[in-house]
Amino acid sequence: MVKRSFAAKKKKPEKGIKYYLQWAWVPILGWLIYSFIVHRMENLRLVNHGKFAMGNVTDQWRGKSPATVYLFDVNGHFYSGSVKIVAGYAIGDSIVVVYDPGDPDLNRPYRYLQENFDMPLHSDSTLPR
Repeated sequence: MVKRSFAAKKKKPEKGIKYYLQWAWVPILGWLIYSFIVHRMENLRLVNHGKFAMGNVTDQWRGKSPATVYLFDVNGHFYSGSVKIVAGYAIGDSIVVVYDPGDPDLNRPYRYLQENFDMPLHSDSTLPR
């Protein structure tokens, strides 16, 4: 008969909630990096290939996440967009919107791209009046 020593057998440590929480930041960081890159790529596409349309501010939210909502027309179809800025806009104001001709749901106000994107846009002479 072979005697086994219980002292030699090691127990695997249990993976508690602390173990999983210490790695919770990895998918969050991945999502943030992905979102940043996608947003920059969309802005780049609008700067290089965007078309202009006139739009109107239709709504504003103030508070924790302020936003301005606008509506614009492309070939008889209405599209909307929103941007996280309120200053300088009032409901009913006309704004110039830059949109992707292949996907007008991808759009930003011209002023937003001018103020927040470090690349020059089309010449102001091509803006709609």
